[in-house]
Amino acid sequence: MAFTSLGANLTDSGCDFAIWSKHASRMNLCLFDASGKKEISRLPMVRGSDDVHRVSVDGVRRGTRYGFR
Repeated sequence: MAFTSLGANLTDSGCDFAIWSKHASRMNLCLFDASGKKEISRLPMVRGSDDVHRVSVDGVRRGTRYGFR
């Protein structure tokens, strides 16, 4: 995975998510339905040696509701 910056970055196939945390031992990306009220997926993120947690998700498009846990 080649991530360019922190946050949510749309790609041709979906979206790359990256968030920095020096103290978090793990992070999850939570995806929600269109209303934003129901969590539909929780994906583990991979922590790099730079303390950035990353995950790439195919099929995610602009407007997808998400959060980090």
